[in-house]
Amino acid sequence: MNEKQFWKRCVEPILRGKGHYDRIESHATATGRPDVNVCFNGGGPTWDIELKNWGSRRPEIRPAQRRWFHERVKAGGLCCVLMRIEGPTSVHTDWFGFIPSEKILDMPDRVANRHQWKDMATHQWWETINANELLEVLLNA
Repeated sequence: MNEKQFWKRCVEPILRGKGHYDRIESHATATGRPDVNVCFNGGGPTWDIELKNWGSRRPEIRPAQRRWFHERVKAGGLCCVLMRIEGPTSVHTDWFGFIPSEKILDMPDRVANRHQWKDMATHQWWETINANELLEVLLNA
């Protein structure tokens, strides 16, 4: 599963009907900007969500993304990384994690392995994202 499939299969169904969201797909026009912006119905919080998918290659937070996160957090914005790590073929249990902005600002320039990503997550799920739990985290920020 690539990042676009991660969005379509795992994330978009959770957000659908909960508010207004945009998926930003062009780094040429939005350097450093996270992949998704969501504003929840009823005056709920607005989040910027960076999707990271570790399938065949290791993802990273690019310098432009780090700068964007720093400026957004400094201004009081809410942002996070929603991560998927593909499970081993023999088991195929995917891991999903929610990594809040303060952990992103503290992460090393290159996250060396899957365990480092997992250690930064404040919420973790296996096989699929628990929609109710993720929404509770996002709505009660």
